[in-house]
Amino acid sequence: MGKNNLRLLLVFVVAGVILSGCGSAKNLSSNSVNPTGSTAPPYVQQRNPDKVESMFSVEMVIPSDLQANEPFEVEGLLCNHSDKKVEILHGAAMFTYVIYTPDGVEVPIDRGTYTINDIGIGVLLEPNSKYSYDGGGHISTKLNEIMLERPGIYSIVAQAEFHLTGSGKNDRINLQSEPYQIELKSCR
Repeated sequence: MGKNNLRLLLVFVVAGVILSGCGSAKNLSSNSVNPTGSTAPPYVQQRNPDKVESMFSVEMVIPSDLQANEPFEVEGLLCNHSDKKVEILHGAAMFTYVIYTPDGVEVPIDRGTYTINDIGIGVLLEPNSKYSYDGGGHISTKLNEIMLERPGIYSIVAQAEFHLTGSGKNDRINLQSEPYQIELKSCR
């Protein structure tokens, strides 16, 4: 191949790489503006869950009288809304939590380095019941313990990840709670 053919081939490869990265609008950032012009907060849950996911919801128990610079624990609850027993399988980090400012910006939670024992826990959920799991000592740093430095109003969202088992199925389910508003007061 001559120099001109190599240059031409290089131009086509570079152009192909550039064009292939421009074709998808699905990788929008969480601060993307929707067609109506408003900024959608990143914790908006899909409103049309499929039939299996509609059997469940995620709720939280949050203590009152929260103070800045003082850790507090939240409790995630997986709610089985069906009238049947449901078998699930989950890991030690079944529930995770995300904090947002009033503007919808995620607040990083500094947990340092932590380890998770990669285990599977099988649970049979009774009809119309609620289930909670905090890591049971299988996580070196509690994921349900949160500390925020600044006083103010925040939103917290619980996320649950588990597998629906039984009847030969192994459907992976990821659910989020609705955002819960919390207020952290100045230290006393």
